[in-house]
Amino acid sequence: MENQGLCHLHLTINAKVALEGRELTKERCERFVKKLLKVADMKPLCALCYADALDSGNPGQSFVQMITTSHCSLHYFSKSGEIYFDLYSCKKFDPQKVVSLIHREFKTRESTVSVTERVPCCGGKSMMFQNLR
Repeated sequence: MENQGLCHLHLTINAKVALEGRELTKERCERFVKKLLKVADMKPLCALCYADALDSGNPGQSFVQMITTSHCSLHYFSKSGEIYFDLYSCKKFDPQKVVSLIHREFKTRESTVSVTERVPCCGGKSMMFQNLR
């Protein structure tokens, strides 16, 4: 597979956050994505796709933001106060800056962070961290 200098980083964050019982509004998601794209030096490809969960047993909200180099998504479960975040990009970015933004914006209590470099030119490494700040 020829990678043409692309990096293919995949960052995932699973976290308990200080939002239990509260809605994650579309406006708040849009503000977060604006900050995320600035921190990661990326550009949106289209408008944010946002939805309320339809499963009454697992209330919450989700968004997907297509970016010029791939996508980011976040799923929030209000009953348990959990978020599941993904950022995948073929453009290199600093995962620590994104992790710090998530912790600031969502006031994480505990988290599991995984960074995977999916293309051999980047070392093809996978790293997992607990409570990285």
